[in-house]
Amino acid sequence: MMPMLVHSASDLLPDALDIALRYDRSVYDSLYVAFALRTGSMMVTADQRLANALADTPLAGHVRHVAEEVP
Repeated sequence: MMPMLVHSASDLLPDALDIALRYDRSVYDSLYVAFALRTGSMMVTADQRLANALADTPLAGHVRHVAEEVP
Protein backbone atom coordinates (compact mmCIF):
# COMPACT_ATOMS: atom_id res chain seq x y z
CA MET A 1 0.00 0.00 0.00
CA MET A 2 1.30 3.45 -0.89
CA PRO A 3 1.66 5.92 1.97
CA MET A 4 -0.84 8.75 2.01
CA LEU A 5 0.47 12.30 2.10
CA VAL A 6 -1.60 14.87 3.92
CA HIS A 7 -0.93 18.61 3.77
CA SER A 8 -2.97 21.36 5.30
CA ALA A 9 -4.69 23.53 2.72
CA SER A 10 -3.69 26.56 4.77
CA ASP A 11 -0.02 25.63 4.30
CA LEU A 12 -0.53 25.43 0.53
CA LEU A 13 -2.69 28.55 0.24
CA PRO A 14 0.06 31.14 -0.43
CA ASP A 15 1.43 29.06 -3.32
CA ALA A 16 -2.07 28.26 -4.58
CA LEU A 17 -3.04 31.92 -4.56
CA ASP A 18 0.10 32.80 -6.52
CA ILE A 19 -0.67 30.10 -9.10
CA ALA A 20 -4.32 31.17 -9.34
CA LEU A 21 -3.45 34.81 -9.94
CA ARG A 22 -0.52 34.15 -12.26
CA TYR A 23 -2.34 31.66 -14.52
CA ASP A 24 -5.96 32.83 -14.09
CA ARG A 25 -7.12 29.59 -12.46
CA SER A 26 -9.33 29.01 -9.44
CA VAL A 27 -7.72 28.79 -6.01
CA TYR A 28 -9.46 25.42 -5.62
CA ASP A 29 -7.70 23.96 -8.69
CA SER A 30 -4.48 25.72 -7.76
CA LEU A 31 -4.39 23.99 -4.37
CA TYR A 32 -3.99 20.66 -6.17
CA VAL A 33 -1.27 22.09 -8.39
CA ALA A 34 0.51 23.57 -5.35
CA PHE A 35 0.35 20.15 -3.68
CA ALA A 36 1.91 18.49 -6.73
CA LEU A 37 4.69 21.09 -6.75
CA ARG A 38 5.30 20.77 -3.00
CA THR A 39 5.55 16.97 -3.18
CA GLY A 40 7.35 16.78 -6.53
CA SER A 41 4.52 14.69 -7.93
CA MET A 42 2.20 14.67 -10.92
CA MET A 43 -1.38 15.91 -10.71
CA VAL A 44 -3.66 13.92 -13.01
CA THR A 45 -6.88 15.71 -13.86
CA ALA A 46 -9.98 15.14 -15.97
CA ASP A 47 -10.23 18.93 -16.37
CA GLN A 48 -9.02 19.47 -19.94
CA ARG A 49 -9.25 23.26 -19.61
CA LEU A 50 -6.96 23.23 -16.58
CA ALA A 51 -4.44 20.93 -18.26
CA ASN A 52 -4.48 23.06 -21.43
CA ALA A 53 -4.11 26.32 -19.49
CA LEU A 54 -0.95 25.07 -17.77
CA ALA A 55 0.50 23.11 -20.70
CA ASP A 56 2.92 25.82 -21.84
CA THR A 57 3.96 27.00 -18.39
CA PRO A 58 6.66 25.94 -15.95
CA LEU A 59 3.92 23.95 -14.17
CA ALA A 60 3.35 21.65 -17.15
CA GLY A 61 5.64 19.00 -15.72
CA HIS A 62 3.31 18.59 -12.74
CA VAL A 63 -0.09 18.54 -14.46
CA ARG A 64 -1.37 15.94 -16.90
CA HIS A 65 -4.80 15.24 -18.38
CA VAL A 66 -6.03 11.67 -17.83
CA ALA A 67 -6.17 11.05 -21.59
CA GLU A 68 -2.51 11.97 -22.16
CA GLU A 69 0.00 9.23 -22.74
CA VAL A 70 2.88 9.08 -20.32
CA PRO A 71 6.18 9.61 -22.16
